[in-house]
Amino acid sequence: MIAAPTPLDGPLFLVDSSVWQRVGRSREVRLALEDCASAGYLCVSAPIILELGFSAPDPSAWDRVMGDVGDLIELPLTGRTREVAAQLQGLLWHRGLVREVGVFDTLTAATALEHGATVIHYDRGFELLASVSPDFHQRWAVPPGSVP
Repeated sequence: MIAAPTPLDGPLFLVDSSVWQRVGRSREVRLALEDCASAGYLCVSAPIILELGFSAPDPSAWDRVMGDVGDLIELPLTGRTREVAAQLQGLLWHRGLVREVGVFDTLTAATALEHGATVIHYDRGFELLASVSPDFHQRWAVPPGSVP
């Protein structure tokens, strides 16, 4: 994994597992990631890496996934990540949305907030997080419902 050097000279795109899982099946998703890569830096975080590893169907697929993400910038979870994630979760609770957004998505959003990154996703939960935290930047990789 490449540690995130500071400062970086372009935008950071924290790519959620919901996108990585569709890259091999969708030309549109691949093109969207290529656009992000040409505009800035594709990044991952520990929760995303672990989700991808958990979803691998067998050990050789796990090895392949870990190799694929190995050259990307990893945005670290810092000592403040838990605090930011808890604040986001509290905002979700107070809007009646806490059961709509998973813990890993909340950690991903907190990591993005800490590093000034935009989350690229294919997951409605990130829109909900943005609805309670205007400083959180997110973008669908491709329009919702356009790929399986």
